[in-house]
Amino acid sequence: MNYTIWHKVSTLIFGVVFLSSCDCVQQVKGVVVDKVTDKPIADVLIRKEHGSEVEMKTDSTGEFKLSAISGGLFGCPAMDISAYKQGYKITTATVPAGGEITIELER
Repeated sequence: MNYTIWHKVSTLIFGVVFLSSCDCVQQVKGVVVDKVTDKPIADVLIRKEHGSEVEMKTDSTGEFKLSAISGGLFGCPAMDISAYKQGYKITTATVPAGGEITIELER
């Protein structure tokens, strides 16, 4: 194989390996509200599902921002999250990376 073809092939292989091993920072944010009253709910546990266990609680205005590192071949994948609060049903959602969501919890 001549040098030019070998150089192109090796560059292509390196590029594919590099892209497939890239990590990305997934970030999602949102607010959790009561489904009936539409009022924000504080201290709701928001947990990233699948992979690294990242979690946080909503603040006094029901807002949260969750970040995690994830592998991504051609961009960051969506994040599956769950919301837990005593007295409410567990709610799950899928949020695109960089996306925002309003989660309505039901008693």
